[in-house]
Amino acid sequence: MSTLTAFPRTPGPGAGQGVWARLVPVLRGVWAVLALFAAWLDEQVTALAGIAPLGPRLRSLGEAIADQYRLGRADATDCDLDVIDVEVIEDVFTPDEQQGAA
Repeated sequence: MSTLTAFPRTPGPGAGQGVWARLVPVLRGVWAVLALFAAWLDEQVTALAGIAPLGPRLRSLGEAIADQYRLGRADATDCDLDVIDVEVIEDVFTPDEQQGAA
């Protein structure tokens, strides 16, 4: 018989969560700090070189690459994305209703 007794511990905050559930907020914070550091570094280097910041250019390049990747995954062509607004000026394939009626 042991004289030591074990008292039940009350679980602390986050005791029921897995490792990844607790690690995700930490990784998001680390990513935010790295993004801020990259923006600061871009600002400093481009100021020393006397050119415009590269961050917005790289971001738009990344968006263009992502769009092309999505097009390739969907087996689409470039012309599918470029149409934003269309106005029909003259419909030559539909006969005129007033001339067709006798």
